[in-house]
Amino acid sequence: MRTIDLDDLSRVIVLGEGQIGTAISRSLVRARPSVGVHSRTDWRTPETASSSIAAALAEIERTTAPRGEGITTVVWSAGTAGMTTSQQRCDHNLETMKAAVSAALDSVPAHRSRRLHIISSAGAHAAGRPRWPATNDVAAAEPPPAEVPYINLKFAEEAWARSVGNSAIHRVASVYARPGDPGRSGMVAALVRNAARGKVTPIYGRWSTARNYVHADDVGEFISQRIRFASDLGGSSRSDADETLLANETLLADETLLADETLLADRRSYAIGELIRLVSTALRKPVPVQMIEADNADNHTFNPSLISSGFSARPLATAIRQMLVDLQRQ
Repeated sequence: MRTIDLDDLSRVIVLGEGQIGTAISRSLVRARPSVGVHSRTDWRTPETASSSIAAALAEIERTTAPRGEGITTVVWSAGTAGMTTSQQRCDHNLETMKAAVSAALDSVPAHRSRRLHIISSAGAHAAGRPRWPATNDVAAAEPPPAEVPYINLKFAEEAWARSVGNSAIHRVASVYARPGDPGRSGMVAALVRNAARGKVTPIYGRWSTARNYVHADDVGEFISQRIRFASDLGGSSRSDADETLLANETLLADETLLADETLLADRRSYAIGELIRLVSTALRKPVPVQMIEADNADNHTFNPSLISSGFSARPLATAIRQMLVDLQRQ
């Protein structure tokens, strides 16, 4: 967990410091120079997560100067589940999320506004459906419950976040991160790193399986911007901010900064074979892979017109070349 004070009135609590959590914290600190306080979280059980978060935040509140009215933003970017995770582990993830987020929100003094951002999965919604979402309403584009526990976990997390209120749900495509960042690096980074070292990368799927890839830093900047925007409005939610937006013509184009649900994806998806060719071209040599048949070989493609306004994914080929440069510097 990392706690960041953007100014005298705005505090951000980031739960989970993997790819996206690290990128959000990095973007916040870069935009508003501040000191982030790292606190170790005991993730063994929902109870230990809740108690360790509550104790750490109580100590931070005790040792920092009194804060007036403002906003505390809680970001849920933790979780260890994936498409092949068992029902038991998915149940554990859901209960841990509820316990951890509740502990963070309960730590906020009554006179301060609260806002919750959760990182969800665009892939969980796209699995088995071409070009999701098919409607103009991202929030309404829900498929029926699925047999895959991970998909149902993501729906349950989103439903719980809505029940909390004043929440934003960010559905993110397959994430990759710069070499050396904490957390799971993602298939793109793993493929680049292994290929550069001459190692074989096992890939679960088919050559034709389409996936959509976004860099963690692009996701982190997008969410950081929305956190900072709400903080500047004094903790307003979408409904509270209408008059402010209408009164300031420069903000009219940024109404989506308060959107409750977003889709963060590249405008195009890549077959695994295309991704391998991009890496091979950047390295100028063949890329050794082992293709393994898997149940989660559905294509993940998204309607590009419904990707959230203001989100831009860096070109995948450019990112791969930069990752190779970063690896050479290590």
